[in-house]
Amino acid sequence: MLKARLKHTNADLTIVYESDRSFTGLPKERVGINSLLNESAIYLPITGGTDPDPWVNEHSYRREAFAYLLQQDIPDDAIVTVCDVDEFIEPSLLRDELCVWRMSKFQMSARWFQKQEWASLSGQLRYFKDKDIVDLIKTRHNLSTIEGGWHLSSFLSLEDLQTKWRHFSHQELVRENMDDWVATCWVNGRAVEDGVLLSEQDMSGVPVTVLDGPEFWFRGRPDVA
Repeated sequence: MLKARLKHTNADLTIVYESDRSFTGLPKERVGINSLLNESAIYLPITGGTDPDPWVNEHSYRREAFAYLLQQDIPDDAIVTVCDVDEFIEPSLLRDELCVWRMSKFQMSARWFQKQEWASLSGQLRYFKDKDIVDLIKTRHNLSTIEGGWHLSSFLSLEDLQTKWRHFSHQELVRENMDDWVATCWVNGRAVEDGVLLSEQDMSGVPVTVLDGPEFWFRGRPDVA
């Protein structure tokens, strides 16, 4: 996913950060993503937090990464995007003003559309300075909106997706027998959060760089011919 994102965005500079702990504070191995980075990307290892509230840890990681960005020699009129690795902006839609992206969210497969949702931020660097990045994310629905882009959520193998849910900030969504529930959703194209059946679609709208991904990124439900 990271390789596809870097190729799709083709930014002058990308900062990729990775912690040695999950949002829930569990230790995890860094996956050695240096080999996946292109020459315009910087790898930022972060020491993980152990707060019992996963949101405290997640917000700390985001603030540290953004503080690192502000330390770089970047002009105020440079356009910055703040995205998770699975959020793909459409570069042709970028604006100077501070905006939120309302993206098409696909879950687990490029064939399974879930919904439109608020996602990435973008705008000239001057509009991010002297602001708390977490507060901006929390209030992003008040910003000007760019309709476009893709959130390709949970494009993971079944085992990796089960692991993700043990490390995820949204622990309020975890239920009994979570691994079994994730497996049911992964196979049958249902949203892990609430079990809603995902809309089966063709892949004409997804970023071209994603099409080089593993076959399970493109699977359909067993009940769809």
